[in-house]
Amino acid sequence: MIIVGYPLQILAVSPDNNRLGVEISTFAKVYFEGEVNPNSVSNAVYFTSVRDKSGKIISQTVPVTAEYLSEDNSIKITPQQSLSHNYQYRVDISTALTEAIEYLPIETTVQWKFSTIINPFESNVVVSDYNENLKTEIPENAFTNYFYTKISSSPISSPIQVSPEYMQIATAKSISNDQASDVLGYYEFVPMDNKGEAITSKPSKQLTVSLPFSQSQELLPRLQSQNAMLRLKKNINLYRLNEEKKIWVRLPGVSVDTESGIIRGAIPYFGTFAMFVAPNYYLGDAYAYPVPFSPNENPNHKTITFTNLATKCTIKVFTISGELVNEFEETDGDGEYTWTDVKNKDGESLASGVYLYLIESKQDKKVGKLMIIK
Repeated sequence: MIIVGYPLQILAVSPDNNRLGVEISTFAKVYFEGEVNPNSVSNAVYFTSVRDKSGKIISQTVPVTAEYLSEDNSIKITPQQSLSHNYQYRVDISTALTEAIEYLPIETTVQWKFSTIINPFESNVVVSDYNENLKTEIPENAFTNYFYTKISSSPISSPIQVSPEYMQIATAKSISNDQASDVLGYYEFVPMDNKGEAITSKPSKQLTVSLPFSQSQELLPRLQSQNAMLRLKKNINLYRLNEEKKIWVRLPGVSVDTESGIIRGAIPYFGTFAMFVAPNYYLGDAYAYPVPFSPNENPNHKTITFTNLATKCTIKVFTISGELVNEFEETDGDGEYTWTDVKNKDGESLASGVYLYLIESKQDKKVGKLMIIK
């Protein structure tokens, strides 16, 4: 009878990939379908610390003892010393590992990560594995129990414990009362104890969060000038969800970096957060182009655009004698309105001459001139 070997197949790993809150006394284990060649184990196993408790990316080899356990076809990987708190570790099984019959190598390298539980009596930084800019800083003695922190960057679709319905109700309220015109993102942070249960007690010290937001197409028109960028910076705010009242509560004293797209601020405790752009009422930089508008001389002159507008505003165009020619509403918040046909409110073409325009928002106004040459 001929016994044929087959490449090893991974059945499971422990701790699970991306597991949080692992005890520092842990060992790693990987289970196989098929027998392992014990002599190949020592050269195939790598155990590395890849992030320290300050959130810094590192690469330090951890001395381990690796042994093959034939009773369950597993490799047990035991660190020679206790692991460190709030460190992330990576375990690699290379293709140097072979099966026991024909010494066929494992088909692909196996890799998984896990993070150890946080020591509350030390200062710590927790960084999301999915975005280096998403992090929280936790001072020493802010919590009394050993814990870990779960982070969701999509709590509407992937909540940890928050109600997405409450979030949506709160956001609708914010938009209706002019607290927000654009939503830049939501995040949820939940501290968990070593039993995997949410910690409900508030920390004794303030925490700090750094939250990335996307430079969406809706924001680009507001970044056309340095002044516009500074105004946008003032209009971006951070809010914490009050689930009981289903409202967003603004957090004071945050800083905004519009170039890197990060908002940073102190928070009294973990929870669910939103980044909103408040409505912009400023019209100091608003203007119209092209001026003069000469469609017969320049084939590119087909429309007149009003730009650097407030989030919501009205635009009225008058003759030099004060007669209303046409009026428009800017409501989509993109900072621009295009007068597509350049006709009066009755659909008639405009005669050559000088016209005045008045742009008004809830808190500001701007007057300018148009010149039409035909």
